[in-house]
Amino acid sequence: MVFPTWKSVFAVGSLFVAGTHAADCTTVTVGSPYSTCYDIYTAAGITASQLSSYNPSLDCSALQISQKVCISSGTLPSNTPKPNADRSCATYTTVAGDYCALIAAKYDITTTQIESWNAGTYKWKGCDSLQLGFTLCVSSGTPPPILINPDLQCGPESSGNATCPLKVCCSAYGYCGTTTDFCDVAPNGDPCISNCFMPTLPSCSSSQVTRTVGYYTGWVSSRKCNNVTAKQVDLEGFTHVLYSFATIGDDMKIAFAADDITQLKDLAISQEGEDKALFSTMIGMSANCATFINSVKSFLSTYSLDGIDIDMEYPASVEQGGPPMDTPNLTAFFQELWAALPDAKLSLATPSDY
Repeated sequence: MVFPTWKSVFAVGSLFVAGTHAADCTTVTVGSPYSTCYDIYTAAGITASQLSSYNPSLDCSALQISQKVCISSGTLPSNTPKPNADRSCATYTTVAGDYCALIAAKYDITTTQIESWNAGTYKWKGCDSLQLGFTLCVSSGTPPPILINPDLQCGPESSGNATCPLKVCCSAYGYCGTTTDFCDVAPNGDPCISNCFMPTLPSCSSSQVTRTVGYYTGWVSSRKCNNVTAKQVDLEGFTHVLYSFATIGDDMKIAFAADDITQLKDLAISQEGEDKALFSTMIGMSANCATFINSVKSFLSTYSLDGIDIDMEYPASVEQGGPPMDTPNLTAFFQELWAALPDAKLSLATPSDY
């Protein structure tokens, strides 16, 4: 194999390098303009037969840049790395222009050894798909440790090798989701890491009870354009209509604008924006829960309402800065609410955030 563009010479400062031990041969290092066996034995003043005898396993059709070749009798000095003291492998990080044969020549190893030693290296794709900036083994030993990225949600590179909540897909890039972006093979060929299946949407049989729920927001009755009062809403086809939104007051009781009272049917409670922390505060203490539940119970009774819908944005959401305890606290709150209002219609708008 000829590499006419290589710029290295046999060795820095001299054409030949004598062996460092008595048994070592004198070596040359392949590089332009001495890129062929002919170049080497001619420059060394030896014959082709001598070159062959000094290098019994030499394949002149597969010379690699940086490969060392004997031009005298003796043993070819080894540059093969040894495993580390902790039994981990010696490593090399690829740069632009690298390929396995070049790396093998650099370290006096073979491409077969590189493939074998990296069979267990994380994200190793083989010599045919060598990645830039990839740290690989150039000796036997345990593979390089996986670098942890605290920003990832799942997979070996995440903190604690985390899995996704609700058994959703962990993408090749370490993020959780349910779409093809997360569950399929990534554009770079890396596979989904875990739970790699698309969820199947449930179907309803004709015997199951279906509900059609609509929201009516109180502010539409007073807006300047296309205002609509509750009495003007066409309710045909709806099984439930939720009047929205009530909030939680600083006293942990249900809060609702007086102008909206007469338009109520079902009541939806939402807490978002700057006041969203009140929901976490309410469900975070048993005394606050009791105060709120009693106020809801009284409110429903006073205005003959059918039930209540809770819309918390968003419990334990990392993006929204929600406290982790929101999840168990919300569960406990709903258990208490259900026990206090056994005959009321209760619903919860749960987030699908991961």
